[in-house]
Amino acid sequence: MNELQIGQLVDGKYKIQALLGSGAFGAVYKAYHNELNRPVAIKVLGIRGDLSEDTRSRFSREARLLSSLSHPNVIGVYSYGLLENAIPYIAMEYLDGKTLADRLTDDEPLPPNVLIEIFMQVCSGLAAAHAAGIIHRDLKPENIFLAHSDGSGPGFRVRILDFGLSRQFADGLTTSQRLTQTGALLGSVQYMSPEAASGQVVDRRADIYSLACILYQCVAGRVPFDADTPLGILYKQQNETLPQIDRNRLDLAPPGTEMLIAKAMQKDPSARFQSAEEMMEALKALKLQDVQLLSSLCDAEGANPTQGKRISLIAVTAAFILIAGIYASVVYSTSHRSDSLKSESGQIPANSKHNTKIRSGDLLALNARFSKAHSAYFNLENRAAAEDLRSIERDAADLQSYLRIKSKLVDCLMIRAKCLSDLDEIKPALALCEQALKECLNSSAELATQATGIRTTMAQLNLQLGNKNESERLARENLVAIGEIVKAYEAGDDAAQIRSTVITEVGLSRALCQGLLSQVEYDRGNYKSALEYAKPSAFFMEARGISDGENSMRFMIANCLIRMNQKEKAEKSVEDFAKRLGTIEQYRDEYASGKTDAAGLLNRAHVVESIYLWFAANGFVDKANQYNELARKMRELTKESPAR
Repeated sequence: MNELQIGQLVDGKYKIQALLGSGAFGAVYKAYHNELNRPVAIKVLGIRGDLSEDTRSRFSREARLLSSLSHPNVIGVYSYGLLENAIPYIAMEYLDGKTLADRLTDDEPLPPNVLIEIFMQVCSGLAAAHAAGIIHRDLKPENIFLAHSDGSGPGFRVRILDFGLSRQFADGLTTSQRLTQTGALLGSVQYMSPEAASGQVVDRRADIYSLACILYQCVAGRVPFDADTPLGILYKQQNETLPQIDRNRLDLAPPGTEMLIAKAMQKDPSARFQSAEEMMEALKALKLQDVQLLSSLCDAEGANPTQGKRISLIAVTAAFILIAGIYASVVYSTSHRSDSLKSESGQIPANSKHNTKIRSGDLLALNARFSKAHSAYFNLENRAAAEDLRSIERDAADLQSYLRIKSKLVDCLMIRAKCLSDLDEIKPALALCEQALKECLNSSAELATQATGIRTTMAQLNLQLGNKNESERLARENLVAIGEIVKAYEAGDDAAQIRSTVITEVGLSRALCQGLLSQVEYDRGNYKSALEYAKPSAFFMEARGISDGENSMRFMIANCLIRMNQKEKAEKSVEDFAKRLGTIEQYRDEYASGKTDAAGLLNRAHVVESIYLWFAANGFVDKANQYNELARKMRELTKESPAR
């Protein structure tokens, strides 16, 4: 044993003060630098047994590489060398705080803003290490340290620790220079990439996989793959699909987190983020709650092989439009016409395969069944709800063949499209929408209102499939059609109530298309045009009490103003929106009286956190702290038992 003694002087300048910890390869001591008058951490090798030449070489390489790095998210190295007995040591900065592993022992999940900040800082440090030719190869919660901030950061500063299992991957290295041999399974198996688990040569993408495993653990409260033996875990890392995260835990994470995790944990390294910079861009989209951008960065089709579809309506206009747009296509007939489902003879044929179910109600009842199943599936993603959606789609398909009234046929087609869309069967859903639109266009002007809702849905489905040009074309075409409908009804002799109803219904489609086009123009850098689309959309959503859509458009307006260098207007826009959300006292009263439950309060907390993130991202520190504190209090309130 080569233990250092308390009070011992190392290299003539580091006075040992305490043993911080020890492991199989060495130990870490707290020491004091007499010349610099500050504490340091001394890492030594060989405390437990003799050192092999390979171990010494790996340790020396760690010291050399770390000393060449200077980055705020990588632990700093002051010096390195040999002790009197030829034992290598590294003198590093002494950190005050705790590891992410220590933080994860708490029962409470990390707040979304903290979660994102931690992983953005880790990505920043990894990017610097990778640029220097270093792969960590042993990323795990124990090697991510949350140091107390010096006052310039968000309350903590992440430091990546222990590059002892790193290896150079710069061009030109020979096999003999690769000190970590191909077959050596170095690293913690619960965070090990499939290629590392199988003994293959790894590159920076192995670190991306490991980091995603840690993110999964932070969200799910457990590691993605576990077994009774290390070999069992290695097998799962290579062969098993990513387990779904419990819904209750997922609801507390930033919207879109599961999409990001799935992308970074692809078995094939070429399907992951290809660099820490790419993963950081995805984290930035997560921070800004721009799920549409996040989806494009994650190549949504290939990046989400096992997760359920949980996209927050608060977070992204596109997700809101997809659902609300589908609903808009049936709202006119199902809400304002209550003709029963009959053939031309007035009866449902007795030979219908699902006659018993269909006789229990008409399209209103079928749509009500969908609404219930949709809500259960969207919020819980349980198998029973998915089976209900499939059953409703079959019933609607069966009923469709007996319908002769065009409006009812269109409604039936759209119910089927809604079910398939919920089940992520986008192309079949789009085909049904196209059929429904064709029926509308081949009919009288009476179905023009329904056609606007269908086009809106088609625009969103095309956007989800990546057909951006077709999506934009449909949205612009729809705005023209809606303008003609509104003009005709305003000049017509219809009763005021009918005019108001129709204008309101096409107004929803118009607002949704405006929201879509605002995103299109924003992505192109046409911020003034994006603003012009976003403002009327937000106004309509607010007037009709569609809070999710309004939230998205309010952030769009503020982001446009920021890009147009109108920072004060942007700040006021978000602040005015935030003030309407209420105070903690109002939330406490509503919760205590039963006007809102814990789930509703958490949903509002997500909105408040979005406001906090926006203020923080745009440099409004005081307001960011204010709304961060409000969100924290709201979350704490949900843990209390409301008085009834």
